[in-house]
Amino acid sequence: MSRLRVIVVFLATGVLASCGGGSGSPSTPSSPAPTPTPTPSVGTVRLISMSVPPGSTLVAQPMGLGQQVPELWGSVGITLTRDALGGRMQFLLTTPEKWCLGTGVATVDFHANVELLLTTFNMSKAQTDPTGICALPYTTTSVEVHVYDSVGQELLVSRFPTTYNFVSP
Repeated sequence: MSRLRVIVVFLATGVLASCGGGSGSPSTPSSPAPTPTPTPSVGTVRLISMSVPPGSTLVAQPMGLGQQVPELWGSVGITLTRDALGGRMQFLLTTPEKWCLGTGVATVDFHANVELLLTTFNMSKAQTDPTGICALPYTTTSVEVHVYDSVGQELLVSRFPTTYNFVSP
């Protein structure tokens, strides 16, 4: 049986009034706006390792009408604060404009507060993707890890500044 943990944050606001002038009527001092209650985190992602050091130049091999870089892979640790059975994870390499390479979507069972270690293999992208492939040469500037629930709703996105250069064979 899973246990739901709820963190309740109470904000206590004290109002201080002072009498101003000789009128005897209270005046309200200027006070900062209350701090919004933070949204509880749904989880965390750790980028554990990449097979090739950041900053490296890699050859993007043809793959049908797309590209692939089989020697590039990464390992991540994902911890969610709730169960997500049949959850999904995707690993992407992106430029500021779009994603250029990634993995297929892996279906995994996430258990609350238990880190799941995942390793991705064979970064690729097919020409059939609606966003198209990135024209070579290109440089990716981040690794993104997307976590979804079993119906495809995005739960978590983590971005890690990581640069790779990709060239033609």
